[in-house]
Amino acid sequence: MLRLTFCSLTLALLCVSIAGSAQCRKEKKEYAWELSCGAGALPTFLKDRTHTLFPPVRITAERKASRVLSAGIYAGYSVADSEKPAPGTEQMVHFRHKYLTAGLRLSAHVNPRPEPWDVYGGFVAGWSQNRTRTMSGDPEWFVLHKGLKPVRNGIHLSGFMGARYALGERLGLFAEVGWCVSLLSVGLSFRV
Repeated sequence: MLRLTFCSLTLALLCVSIAGSAQCRKEKKEYAWELSCGAGALPTFLKDRTHTLFPPVRITAERKASRVLSAGIYAGYSVADSEKPAPGTEQMVHFRHKYLTAGLRLSAHVNPRPEPWDVYGGFVAGWSQNRTRTMSGDPEWFVLHKGLKPVRNGIHLSGFMGARYALGERLGLFAEVGWCVSLLSVGLSFRV
């Protein structure tokens, strides 16, 4: 009888303490939107060895569709110069590239409740425009043999992986690998 009373009191005390701690615990607010702004750590036209005039920048806005999925939009912009020798001549041709991209993103998050890390990956479907202008030299060879056009538009599909580190309840840092405006982007994110 004494053993049954002791077990009952212990169980009752345990239940009261669990209920009390659950009521005292403050629930974290879930934010529906995450806005981020970043810069490319690598130039947009990395393989062409360009000189960056306006670094690759990007902005995104994503809305949580569920605990592990989010969907959103993005936009990016950069300006770079390049020089290429015209084959058969000693002449260098100087080009200026203005790159603009925008599209839709779908992300899957590894941690449903990121504390403090949020690791994610996803897909991008977007449109891009590259405006190329000749600053000096004769681009005739590039137009004839490489199909250089002053304005090129295109649709692109791509993937990305990234991580966000929460500095506080709303502010965070992110790093992302994937094609948008740079192969590697870093920046700040803000939850709304």
